Amino acid sequence: GLDLAAPHSNFVLRAGIEELKDAAHPLRQRPFDFVVGLHPDKGGLFRVENQLAIWFPTAKVVLV
Repeated sequence: GLDLAAPHSNFVLRAGIEELKDAAHPLRQRPFDFVVGLHPDKGGLFRVENQLAIWFPTAKVVLV
């Protein structure tokens, strides 16, 4: 996830489905502007944007 308001947002945080299912996971506790998911065609686990939008409802979700 990336936060546009972060002064040094040149980082990427990786989390899988099992981590994101946990409501107490640190990534679920923060708001993000954008969340990028990896499609299975590229080795990821997310087939549709809605899978990530459940956990990050205020973010723009993009699958690559």
